[in-house]
Amino acid sequence: MRIFDFFTIIYDEVFILQLLAVSFSIVWIFYDWKKETKNIAIGIAYICGTFLVGTLLNWLLFALSTVWRAVAGIHFQIAWLLTIFLYLGIFDRTYVTSRFIIGATIFITAITTAEFGHELGGYLGSVYRGRSWDWICYLADLFMIGFAFVIHKYTLKRYNDIPVLSVVLILITTIVSTALIISKTVIKMSAGMRFEAYYCIELAGIFVISVISYLMVYYHCKVRKEKTILEVQNKLLEADKQMLIISEQAIEEMRSLRHDMKNQHKVMEIMLKEGRYDDLKEYFFSMEKSDMQSTFSGFINCGNQLINSIVNMEILKANSYGISLVSKINVPQFLPFEPSDLCRVLVNLLDNAIEGILRTESRDYLIDLKIGKRMDYLYISVQNEIRDDADRESLLKMNTAKDDAVNHGYGHKIVKRIVEKYNGYVHYTIVENEFVAEVMLELKRGG
Repeated sequence: MRIFDFFTIIYDEVFILQLLAVSFSIVWIFYDWKKETKNIAIGIAYICGTFLVGTLLNWLLFALSTVWRAVAGIHFQIAWLLTIFLYLGIFDRTYVTSRFIIGATIFITAITTAEFGHELGGYLGSVYRGRSWDWICYLADLFMIGFAFVIHKYTLKRYNDIPVLSVVLILITTIVSTALIISKTVIKMSAGMRFEAYYCIELAGIFVISVISYLMVYYHCKVRKEKTILEVQNKLLEADKQMLIISEQAIEEMRSLRHDMKNQHKVMEIMLKEGRYDDLKEYFFSMEKSDMQSTFSGFINCGNQLINSIVNMEILKANSYGISLVSKINVPQFLPFEPSDLCRVLVNLLDNAIEGILRTESRDYLIDLKIGKRMDYLYISVQNEIRDDADRESLLKMNTAKDDAVNHGYGHKIVKRIVEKYNGYVHYTIVENEFVAEVMLELKRGG
């Protein structure tokens, strides 16, 4: 068999349209389309490039099958697996889990629809001879493209915390379906089996299962994100409520202070008129001592309303346990991060610091918070004291000592995922008896 027989035996109109359908589907799903001439031109170039790569890989695998019979008949499946793998590895920069799920789904639907069109067209051709059933293959290509539009609309690219169970579901579906198709193809190639109606039903079932599995994963992730956003909104509402209470208390304190100052002014005026300078000096000292002993809540106003709400809520929470939260914050008025992400990072870090201090026996109940801009990153540092006998190795690995270990561990995973989302890093260190959590989030990535 000559190497160029591929273009006379395999590379017909039906096969070319299948290549175009899959190439379009891959690029349509993964490329970031915009209503700009240059962007559209680049997207079309990607489709053409994907088509050429698919053609080249099919040709090479067809040539390989002449000397290695194991790949005979399954070059289409292998070629598209390699094409999708190369495209995702070179051009796509979405989250690994979403990339894997979408890639696996597009792969199994591509080979399923192609095999379904070929099998059903062949079966109908064997029953109703004398007619051309190529339009069945074209219809299968349209199903492939239609599902690509579905994935494009309900994309997982925006989700970075896809559950492991969802990944396992797609993985099992893809492996089992691929194994069934490849094994059936190999058997048909070796035994010369005819086209079978029930195999068409199996292929249709695989396609439906793949579509349903993907949509289940999508809606599960959507519900999780909506739940997270709702929780964050509740926290922010709680923070706003606390700030309203604080504002009312501040107004009342101002009124009381104003009334008190009037009385003190009258007392000092009488002492001054009577020439009681020693008494006046002692009165000043007593006022200064009273001011030093008065409580100061330490609420912040850094210019960023979101950080104000979150940190002040945590300050109030820390004060309720007798813990002081000292902060040094220098941030822009607006930050390019999703409010829910920034809220989850700060709340998790500060809650963990509060819990860490409560486990100590020290009287130095202090949390040191620093937030600022470093180069192109937002830097967050939270520092708190730990017990002398604390398991430092477990703390650095983020193992938990809380009763609610599952949720606490999940909190650390949340911080890690958000850090990965913004191309940053999270680092934990222990300096003497101080635990330091540091987070950096890329400002450009957030924007």
